[in-house]
Amino acid sequence: MIPGWNEAAHSGVGGNNSFEVPLYESRVLSDSGRLFFDSSDGLVPQDVNGREDVYEYEPGGVGGCVGGVSGCVALISSGTGSGDSDFVDASASGDDVFFTTADRLVAADTDSTVDMYDAHVCSVGAPCMTESAAVSPPCDSTDGCRAAQAVQPGVFGAPPSATFSGAGNVPLSAGVPVVKKALTREQKLASALKTCKRHAKKKRAACERQARRVYGLAGRAKKPITRRRAR
Repeated sequence: MIPGWNEAAHSGVGGNNSFEVPLYESRVLSDSGRLFFDSSDGLVPQDVNGREDVYEYEPGGVGGCVGGVSGCVALISSGTGSGDSDFVDASASGDDVFFTTADRLVAADTDSTVDMYDAHVCSVGAPCMTESAAVSPPCDSTDGCRAAQAVQPGVFGAPPSATFSGAGNVPLSAGVPVVKKALTREQKLASALKTCKRHAKKKRAACERQARRVYGLAGRAKKPITRRRAR
């Protein structure tokens, strides 16, 4: 899943002069072929939480994906948190990926609220920031006095293929079978409605109607048809 246009702004004073103007569309695809997206499916072994996480796809020979393969898929968010992680935007080069998550990925993050992170490709020209020791405020509650979770390893400093385990990158054409549990109609409807929320107001309403038409009515059981014999 990739985000659509951000919330629309209303222009005009009403009537025929009132219309919606999309403000901004996130960069999901770079010129080099890098694609950033969200998925609730675990596409790599490290994604074990069954929640929505942020991923990157790179064509063979781009970034950390070695040449000779069709492409590489890598996990950007932690893949272990109890909540969803959502892609927000990326730089033009794709070397910076911004996403939100409630996971504590650095020691300076001491709360459990949703924060925005920058997954950065470290280089000589743009090195990664060294994390300074965070000074914790005095704790005034049981939760506040608990130690922070262990710092997650850099999720974007290493090549994307580093998140794989086993024989290495697998070409997309290899056709590796994936066994998935079929979603119920209610789950499909909930997922479709969640996707509709990313659209502008007018498109969102049409999207929701289409989702309910596909997943709401089609699943209703039909009454059996019986015939009566004439007496």
